[in-house]
Amino acid sequence: MNRNYEISATYEQLLQRISTALLLNANFSSDRSLSLGKMGSAVFLYHYSEYRDEQILFDFANELLLETITDLKGNNIDYTVGLTGIGAAIRYLSARDFVDISDQNTIFTEIDFRVEKKSLHVDLHRDSVGVTRYLLEKIDPIETEEIQDINLLLQLERIILHIEHVGKSAKIPDPISHLNMRRIIGEKKDLINLINLSEDMYLAVGLLNATLNKGICKKIASDYREVLLAKNNENLVQLYATLKDYSIEKDWVVCLNLLIKTYYISYSSGIQNILANEDFPAMILNMVKDCKDADFSILGVSLHTETISLLQHINMSLKKGPLEEAIDTYISYLILNIGDDIIEAAYQPQIKNIGLDGISGLAMAILSRLDYRRADWHELSLAF
Repeated sequence: MNRNYEISATYEQLLQRISTALLLNANFSSDRSLSLGKMGSAVFLYHYSEYRDEQILFDFANELLLETITDLKGNNIDYTVGLTGIGAAIRYLSARDFVDISDQNTIFTEIDFRVEKKSLHVDLHRDSVGVTRYLLEKIDPIETEEIQDINLLLQLERIILHIEHVGKSAKIPDPISHLNMRRIIGEKKDLINLINLSEDMYLAVGLLNATLNKGICKKIASDYREVLLAKNNENLVQLYATLKDYSIEKDWVVCLNLLIKTYYISYSSGIQNILANEDFPAMILNMVKDCKDADFSILGVSLHTETISLLQHINMSLKKGPLEEAIDTYISYLILNIGDDIIEAAYQPQIKNIGLDGISGLAMAILSRLDYRRADWHELSLAF
C-alpha cells in the first residue's frame, strides 16, 4: 500500500476521532473560549462540515456557537480565553459565509463595551497582543485618517510607543555565550531570559506588522520593522547556538516554536526577507532534526498544537525544496506520533483543550494537509 495513502487514511481517522469526541463531549465543557473551549471547536466543525458535506456537523457547530454567544458573562477580554478571541472568531466565520453576523450585531456591541471599560495593557503578553489586534480589526484601513474615537486613538498611541520602546531597548543578555554543559542556576536563568526576550521580540514584530498593515503607524517607517526583525534574528541565532551546547529537550522545542514564528512573520508580511541568507532556514532544518529526539511527554498540548499549526501554514506557502520536505516530514512525524496523546489529553481527567490550542487546532492542521484549502484558521492565531 502506498505510504502517502496510509498517512492520509490515518489523518482521516484522527479527524473522525476528534469530531466524534467533540460531538459527544463539547456541550459539557464550561470553557467558551477560542483557544481552549467551544468557540475553537465550532471553528473546526464548520470547516469539517464543509469538507465532509455533513449537515449534522454544521448544526452542531451552530449549537456550540449559540451556547458561546448567549449571555456573554464576565469581564475577561483576553484573546485566548476571553471575549476578544470570541469576537475575532465570529468575524472570521462571517467572512467565510459560515454564519451571517454583521459588525453591527449586538454581540460586537457587548464585546466592545467590555473592552472599552477595561484599561488596555500594552505589555507584550500574548493576550494583550490579541486584544490589540481585535481593536485593529475594527478599523477600516481607508478610514484610519478619520478616526474620531479619542479613546481608541489614545490606545493606539500607547501601543505604538510601547513597540518603539521594546525595539530600542531590547538587548541580548550579557554574557550569554558562556553557557555550556554546566547546569548552574544562574545560567539556566539567563537561558530563560533569552527565550522570554525572543518571545517578546516576536510579539513586537507581529504587532508592528499588524499596525503598519492597517496604515495606522505611518510615523514608523517600514525599515524600522526590518531592524526589529534583524534584532530578533540576532537573538534567535544566539539562542540556537546556546542550545547546541545546552541540551534541554523542552527548550529545544520552545526554540523551534520561536524560530518558525519569526520565519512566518518575515515570510507572510511580504517584506524583504532579511533572513533569506539561508542561515535561518538552515537553523530550522537543524532544529527539526534535533527535535525528533525530544521527549514530547514533558510538553503541554498547546505548544504541540501551535507548533504543528504554524509549521503546516508555512509549508503550504513554501516551494518544493529541502526546507519544505523537512518540515513536511516533521509535521507528519508529530501528528502520527503525538496525535493520539493530544486527543487523549483533552479528556483526561476532565474535558479541556478542545479549542484551537487543543484538539480543534490539531484537527485544522490535519484538515489542511488533505485536499481542503479553506483551512486558513491561522488568521485566528497570534502568528500575525
